[in-house]
Amino acid sequence: MAATKTLAGIEGVLAYRGANNPYIDQRMRDSRRRYGVTLFAPKGKEGGREVMAALKSGLSVGILADQKYYEGPLAPFFGHLVRTQHAPVRFAMRFGAHLQPGWVERTKGARFRVFVAEPIALPAEGGTPADVEEGLRRINAFIEERARARPWEYWWVHRRFPDALYQQLAAEGY
Repeated sequence: MAATKTLAGIEGVLAYRGANNPYIDQRMRDSRRRYGVTLFAPKGKEGGREVMAALKSGLSVGILADQKYYEGPLAPFFGHLVRTQHAPVRFAMRFGAHLQPGWVERTKGARFRVFVAEPIALPAEGGTPADVEEGLRRINAFIEERARARPWEYWWVHRRFPDALYQQLAAEGY
């Protein structure tokens, strides 16, 4: 996805959470640099400032919205309430940006096709906690729809659900 964005001439920032393994993380960064993706926003306050500066400048901001998040609002996802990263919705509402979802599908071997969907509509009022939560529900519903369409291609690097759910499923033999 990042390579396609760069090849299309779309300038921006890729919000990136580094891999826990520093060797894998370096390899991922090096791979993205080969495609011309050089702007990474670290997480935390510094990353937030970098994302806001990019949005103020009219740049694109790429965010993986399906990552595990330890705080923030709960939103439904595959029948469970999960903490969901609210920054994409808050940033979009604050700066009048679009939430433009996309995904990648494998076609054959090492060939892929990139898809871009219609923007995820946010509540017109914008800004209230209820508006943010509605935006999160819409994002999670989109991700869930894509994962259900091609589950063999969907891969979470981080444990997305609460630890108690994994423990419950393990106790039930899953």
